Amino acid sequence: MRDKLSNLFNSMDNNIKKLMKNGLIFCFVLAIVSSLFLLTYDLFYSSITVYYIGFYILKNSILFACTFFAFGIGFNRIKKEME
Repeated sequence: MRDKLSNLFNSMDNNIKKLMKNGLIFCFVLAIVSSLFLLTYDLFYSSITVYYIGFYILKNSILFACTFFAFGIGFNRIKKEME
């Protein structure tokens, strides 16, 4: 299984790898921002709105990361089939 994943990533097109890498970095930054919102809520108990903002940003960053990963693999397969 691990060899299969390794071969999949090694055979990917460089443009798709770059797009996936930048997308995952963007998602990681969103996760850090959401963690700051949740930390602010935890330390200061300011408003429940701050909690919901942090929670929804975290949820969206995880969704975006999975989407970048899945679509990167999908576009790579489509590109290989077109060649």
